[in-house]
Amino acid sequence: MPWVATFLTGVVVPHAALFAWLLTLGGLGVGVSLLFGLCSRLGGVGAIFLAVVNILVAGGATNAADTIGHNYLLALVGLVVIISAAGRAYGLDRLLIARFPDARLLRLIA
Repeated sequence: MPWVATFLTGVVVPHAALFAWLLTLGGLGVGVSLLFGLCSRLGGVGAIFLAVVNILVAGGATNAADTIGHNYLLALVGLVVIISAAGRAYGLDRLLIARFPDARLLRLIA
């Protein structure tokens, strides 16, 4: 995909340190979200986003088959978490929804 290469060379490479921190903090946020079941649906969306970014950077489905496979699995896990709202059964989302039962935004992201 030529637009990905243009974006990477024109925007990401000149600001590599910033994007490295953004990816690190994004991965940490997704990991904490999914590990503790805190805003798990939002964490699932973040997992899918990080997986898509990694797939695009790796060159799509033609290069680095092991990297692509792991990221497809990450995206699938994110989708399962979004659909099942897993944090409501075993995570901190259950406690938050019990404490704030009328919070619409919480019900959307938790």
